[in-house]
Amino acid sequence: MTYDFYAGTSNYKRRDEGNSIESVYTLADENGDKYKVDRNLTLGNSKSKNNSYPVSFRALYVADKTQINNTVGFFHNDYKGDETGTLTYSSLPKETGEYYTGSKFRNNGVVYEGSYFFAIRSGWSFDVSSSFSYTHRNRNTDKIERVSINRYAKENAIDYRVNVSLNKQFSRSNSMLFRFKKHARMNWIRYSGNYAYYDKFSQDFYTWMAGYNFNNGKWGVNADGGLVWEHTNISGLKNDDVYPFAHLNLTYTFNPKNRLGVFLQYATFSAGVSEMTTTVLRENELMYITGNPDLKNSRSVDADFSYSFFPSNKFALNAFSQFNVRFTPQVIDYRLYDGGKALLRSWNNGVDYYINGCVGASSRLTLLDGNLQLSISPVWYFMRVKGLYNVTHNPLHAWIDVTYYWCNLYCQAQYSSPGVGFLSTVGAKYKGHDYYNVAFGWANNNWNIRVVANNFFNNKSSVISWRYSTPLYSEKLIEHTSSYRPCIRVSLIYTFGYGKKVRRDNEIGAQEGAGSAILK
Repeated sequence: MTYDFYAGTSNYKRRDEGNSIESVYTLADENGDKYKVDRNLTLGNSKSKNNSYPVSFRALYVADKTQINNTVGFFHNDYKGDETGTLTYSSLPKETGEYYTGSKFRNNGVVYEGSYFFAIRSGWSFDVSSSFSYTHRNRNTDKIERVSINRYAKENAIDYRVNVSLNKQFSRSNSMLFRFKKHARMNWIRYSGNYAYYDKFSQDFYTWMAGYNFNNGKWGVNADGGLVWEHTNISGLKNDDVYPFAHLNLTYTFNPKNRLGVFLQYATFSAGVSEMTTTVLRENELMYITGNPDLKNSRSVDADFSYSFFPSNKFALNAFSQFNVRFTPQVIDYRLYDGGKALLRSWNNGVDYYINGCVGASSRLTLLDGNLQLSISPVWYFMRVKGLYNVTHNPLHAWIDVTYYWCNLYCQAQYSSPGVGFLSTVGAKYKGHDYYNVAFGWANNNWNIRVVANNFFNNKSSVISWRYSTPLYSEKLIEHTSSYRPCIRVSLIYTFGYGKKVRRDNEIGAQEGAGSAILK
C-alpha cells in the first residue's frame, strides 16, 4: 500500500486590475421609437485578494491483477475585491459619475475519487471508477452605479460519476471495451438582495458505449461510439435529449521517420444549466440577465489531420490542421425589456453554424550535442459564425522558444505573438498582447530553482480583449491586467521523500469541486 499526502496554499493580492467597457444600448421610448445610449465604464482603482487552501490524501494498492486507488480532497477558497471608477453617458445630455463594485466569494468543498481494477482471466478485465464532489458557495456582489444593486447567492452543488468498464484483450494488438457511465450534476441556489429567487437544477447523463483498439506497429485504430440519454430539470421544467456519439482515431506509420494521423468525431455540446434558468437578475440600470429553458443542445463534427516527420534526433516537424463545425450552437441575444427602457440578455439557438479550425506546424531543431534547442510554431486560425451574428475572424499566431542547457544549468527565451481568439456566443473578436520572457534555472534530483523576467520592455498595462456588435447592443472591453507588465518571478522547489516511494511524477495535487450554476 502506498500513501500520498498533499497540502498547498495559493495567496495573492493585486491592484489596478479589471475591465473598462465601452457599450452602446439601443432602447425605445413610449412610442416605440428607438434611440441610442452610450455607456462607458472606465476603471479607476481596484484591489483584490485571493486565498486557496487545498488538502488531498491518496491510498494506492497495486498487485499483479488488482489496483485500487482512493483519493479524498478538501479545499477552501475565498476572494474579496473592490473596484471604483468613472461612469459616463456620452449621449445628450452628457452625464458623468462614479461607480463602485464590491465582490466577495467563498467556496468550501470535499472531493472523493476511487478506481478499482481487476484482471480476471483469458484477457478479460473489469474496472469501476467513481467520483463525488460537494461544494458550498457564497457569492456576494454590491454595485453602486446609477442605481444600487445588491446581488447575493448561496449555492450547494453536487457532482458524481460512476463508470463501469469491461475490457477484453484478444491479442497484443487487438482489444475491445464496453462501458456504462452515469454522470449527475445538482445545484441548489438561493438569491437574495434586490431580488429573491430559488433555483433547483439537475442534469443526468446515461452513456452506453463500445470501443475497439488495434495496433500492429504500422496501423493504429482506436474507435468508439455509443448513445447518451440526457435528462435536465430546470426548476421543474424538464427536458430529454437522446443522441449518439462516435470517435475514430487512425494512425499510419510509414517508417520510423514518417507518421500520418487522422481524428474524426461526432459529438454534442450540452447547454449549461445557468444558461437555461428562468431567473431574471439586474446587471445594471440598463441591462437585465436571464436564461432560456427552451435552449437546445448543439451537434458538432470534428476532423483533425497531422503529419509527423523525424529525419533524425536533431530535427522534428509536425504539420497539422483542425476543423470543427457546430450546428445551431447556443448564443447570447439581446431584446428590449421593461417597456424599452432596458435590455434583457438571454440565450437561444439563433445561429446556423459556427466553424472554427486552424492550419499550422511545429518544429524543433537540436544543436550542439543536444544542448541547444530551438522550437517554433506558427498557426493560422479560421473562425466564422453565421446566423444571428455574421462574423469572420482569420488571425495568425506564432510561438518561439530557444533553450540552452549546460550541466544542471539552463537558459531559456520565449516569445508569443499577441493572443487571438473568438467568442462565438456573441461573435466577438479577441486579441491580446504579445508575451516574452527570459528564464535562468538550475535543477537536480531534489532542487529546482528558476528565475524568470517577463515583458521587460513593455510599458502597457491594458489591452483590448474583444469587441462585438449586435442590433441592440455593442461592446468593446479593455482589460487592465498585470499579466503583460514587466515582472521578475522566482520559484524555489525542493522535493523530499519519506518512507518508500514507488515512483515520481504521479503525485496527487489539488482536487476540484462541483461546477457552479450561479447566473453571472
